[in-house]
Amino acid sequence: MVADLLALTALMHFGGGIENPFISYYLFHTIIAAVLLPWRSVMLQVVFASACMVGLAFAELSGLLPHRHIEGLLAVEHYDDWKFVMITLAAFVTTLGVAALLAASLSERLHEREKELERANAELAEQDRVRSQYVMRVAHDVAEPAGMVTSCLKVVTQGLAGNIPEKALDMVRRAEQKSECLGHLVRDLLSLSRIKAAKKLVKAPVDLAETVEQVIEELHPRAAAKNLEVVSELPDGLPPVYGNPEALHELFNNLVTNAVKYTPVGGRVAVAAANGGEKITVHVQDNGVGIPPDALPHIFEEFYRADNVRTEATGGTGLGLCIVSQILKAHDGTIRVESQEGKGTTFSFTLPVAREAYA
Repeated sequence: MVADLLALTALMHFGGGIENPFISYYLFHTIIAAVLLPWRSVMLQVVFASACMVGLAFAELSGLLPHRHIEGLLAVEHYDDWKFVMITLAAFVTTLGVAALLAASLSERLHEREKELERANAELAEQDRVRSQYVMRVAHDVAEPAGMVTSCLKVVTQGLAGNIPEKALDMVRRAEQKSECLGHLVRDLLSLSRIKAAKKLVKAPVDLAETVEQVIEELHPRAAAKNLEVVSELPDGLPPVYGNPEALHELFNNLVTNAVKYTPVGGRVAVAAANGGEKITVHVQDNGVGIPPDALPHIFEEFYRADNVRTEATGGTGLGLCIVSQILKAHDGTIRVESQEGKGTTFSFTLPVAREAYA
């Protein structure tokens, strides 16, 4: 900034000195200093800028420096007029001082406001973490009895408790279905709350290809029932990513499960990836029912389900993609989605490469 002011003063000298109307350009340095620097540094900058201009004006006035008049700028030269010089310098110095004071005051208020917002954001984040811990405890307490209810109902529906009337059996089967939905909801709530409540996930290098293969193998029965082709198209030599193994497994499981769930019979689901150096970009693509354009901004919200899947025979909790979003947030990853109704959906997200893989 000092070098800038010296260069600007030299330009003023060769451009007419105190007669140059661009003398106001010194304000830019003052305002920038007021925004970026402490108050003491701002005042030093104002004093230095004032000294530069005052020194130049008096040097030309006294003849120490030759005045360089710019033809056509002023009809009469004023650089040697004491009254003109003093009034102009007084206006110049006071303008710099007032501008510095106002800019610094506004900057200080903005910084204070920013700090208040940071504190409020931190408090909200902590409250959300505490709330998630509470939800996690409640969900954990509900999980065991919900599992017991489902197990007991299965004993009845499988005929292990003896024969019961068909009408009663139908009612029990309905109860079993709802109980399973409750179990899925409790598990998703536990997963989401666990991720939110954790201040930091334990991370290590994770083999992405191995994780994807495990997920595909686990979902093979569901995919085979719909005659779906579920494939991994990860390139050879893909470096390990840095993350929590369980969380990344759940991430892929949610995305591939959704793809299998909402892809019609005979469809295709593919998981591909590209190495971008410090990050790996993963694509989970299907040719399923797709997502309506008006639903795309909301799909990562808790309990949200698009209208075109609410009528699907397969149920859902509306938490899967929210869990995906939270897992990626914990891994400093990003996600985007491209979709067309009736043509399919592609989720693309990034994961950090383990440092030793590209160090």
